[in-house]
Amino acid sequence: MNWWAPLDNEELVKKLNSKIYALSVSEKIGHCPKTIVFDKLKDIPVSEDQSLIKNDIGVSGNGNYVIACNTKVDENIVSKKIGHGPYLYQPYLNRVMDFGITLDLDNESYFSNENFMGQFGRFSGGRLMTNVELLDLLQSFGIAGDKVLKELIIQFKSMGATGIIQFDNFTYKDAQQNLNLYFMCEINYRKTMGLVLKSLKEHFHRPFGQWHIFPKNLNEKAYNELLNKYKDNKDVVITSPENVRFLSAYFMADSDSVILELINIFKSDLGVK
Repeated sequence: MNWWAPLDNEELVKKLNSKIYALSVSEKIGHCPKTIVFDKLKDIPVSEDQSLIKNDIGVSGNGNYVIACNTKVDENIVSKKIGHGPYLYQPYLNRVMDFGITLDLDNESYFSNENFMGQFGRFSGGRLMTNVELLDLLQSFGIAGDKVLKELIIQFKSMGATGIIQFDNFTYKDAQQNLNLYFMCEINYRKTMGLVLKSLKEHFHRPFGQWHIFPKNLNEKAYNELLNKYKDNKDVVITSPENVRFLSAYFMADSDSVILELINIFKSDLGVK
């Protein structure tokens, strides 16, 4: 087992990380939008609605391409942007909440986290969820969460998987503004940011915590000034080194409302919105 992902069974890694495989699991559970798989871009039809094309192996928003209403797919542009097929073709969905579920196959347990998403669907932080919160959310869509997740653990272990598997999910609103669930839109057979969120929560032992990544690159002087300002602050911990493209910090408090205040103050100090 490599520190980041298993490398001893390449075929299994490819299969589990495939969006087409994730789709097959999601369809059995019954919570995914209408999806068609195409081998070639030229076969994708023109739609009256905004659509999304996803490469089978893209991750974290990479490998996705949005098609405007009544627009023919430009094969050259799309293939250069997201690579070769096969492709998943879906309606473009109005996402409301993104969350990940991590399965610990060795210990046959699970945990979850809400993901904060930035521009272009990129991960920009998150918070650890309680199992009660997760199971209540799944139950609201008719999914017996504990049963389904334990069955998935058994299924993945029977395939030879070990260690950690995380999969992404999100709620979305349809044209009638009804809330729906896309369960298992992507599987990551590797370590993910969910483990970072879990480690931060367990390390600091505070009731509420959120980790945020800000698109801000500080020079050495500005970084040291910020570090010095927050060095004695027990509610805010800067978690990234200097001279990186993105600055990150962990915020913790005894209530969510206080955390939001801390984040707003920190953003003001950074000069970001």
